[in-house]
Amino acid sequence: MNTKILLQESELPTHWYNVMADMPNPPAPPLGLDGKPVGPDALAAIFPEALIMQEMSQERWIPIPEPI
Repeated sequence: MNTKILLQESELPTHWYNVMADMPNPPAPPLGLDGKPVGPDALAAIFPEALIMQEMSQERWIPIPEPI
């Protein structure tokens, strides 16, 4: 069965829910090849800054970026 949901522009979501904000034990940080936690600077070589900020955020609601 295929279901299609159509929303008016005013009904489109403006924020993502970040489940990590409500987890009692947050997941372990990403690890580098040396087995040590990798910080945002190391991730910048392969991910855009906005994506890194979303991934590292502890905020419950993360704004959805505007269309390009």
